[in-house]
Amino acid sequence: MKYSVLFISIFCLYSCNQREVNKIKIRSVESIQSIQFPLDSLTPDYFHGLELVTLGGKDYFTLLNDLTSTIYYYDFETRNLDRLLSFDTGDGGISRGVMSYYHIGEDSIFLFGKKLTSYMVDLEGNIIDKYNLLDLSIRQSTYSSSKNPALFLDNMIYYNSLIWGMYEKDYFPILRYSMEKRHVELSDPLPEVYFQDGDWGKLWYDYAYQALDSKNHRIIYSFPASNTLFVRESGDIGLKEIENSRIFDPILPPFESNQYVYDSDEWNMEMNNTPIFKSILIDYENEILLRAYLKPVNSSIRNAKRSISLVKYNLNSLELMEVLELPNNYYDFDNSFFKDSFLYIRILTQDEDFIEFEKFNF
Repeated sequence: MKYSVLFISIFCLYSCNQREVNKIKIRSVESIQSIQFPLDSLTPDYFHGLELVTLGGKDYFTLLNDLTSTIYYYDFETRNLDRLLSFDTGDGGISRGVMSYYHIGEDSIFLFGKKLTSYMVDLEGNIIDKYNLLDLSIRQSTYSSSKNPALFLDNMIYYNSLIWGMYEKDYFPILRYSMEKRHVELSDPLPEVYFQDGDWGKLWYDYAYQALDSKNHRIIYSFPASNTLFVRESGDIGLKEIENSRIFDPILPPFESNQYVYDSDEWNMEMNNTPIFKSILIDYENEILLRAYLKPVNSSIRNAKRSISLVKYNLNSLELMEVLELPNNYYDFDNSFFKDSFLYIRILTQDEDFIEFEKFNF
């Protein structure tokens, strides 16, 4: 009898959640304009770093060429390249190069290094401070991009790490660096959703995404397997799950066990047929947050293109507002930004001479 009661309780909870989801407005959006920025022959067509910044009252579109450790600054209005900021690598410079970057105000840039050390530099590239964010005793690979940047909160630097295919309760992929003690600490484990029976496939579900909500003094997290958001409030210890951010059906592991051949047709088919949440983006002018949701697609092709839904939340309460359906499947939301309340999302093209964005008005 107790199992029947438990089943009924779970069914009722699931049904209630589904009714709440069904109440959410879903609408399609169309682009109103496309813009392009030229790329030189040295710049690859993938970007770990991309950021819109305002310096001296002027808006710049910036991107990182991680092969040459160079930040490109484009005048946003003219789309023309304004200047380059290159960093020396090796002894006396940025050791082993730059993985990602993040402007801190108008006078400094945080550079996430590819190896042991990360850096704070001024706008001329001079080193202000160094941080040894990679602790070899922890044996976890650190990573960073524009959509999973290292972020400063409460005199700590919070950043991501991974061990491919590790989904154990004693594994803490989020690390923190104490600015006061000058050392690395384990910060947070994976959410409970990762500890289901089965296997997540050793790749796409390993990466976490986050954004600094400077208005509310917190960091907001998007975990690929979780249909809820998580926050780290200033002054609090640990992450808090936001129940009223829940959307769509729970995601189940694509495999029953780890007995699969990585990157085989069968592996790609199962991965592509499993939905995944990705990066988040904040628009302070309208006080909203967007979270990308990649829909399943029946394909055995590696990195098959998927349709994308953008889940829209109230930034302050993180309550669901609506779901926006993008018109095509050739977008890369990880390369996106807001400007003047317009959303710009990168279009994936075969043209290596330009990076192109479509503009949306919500």
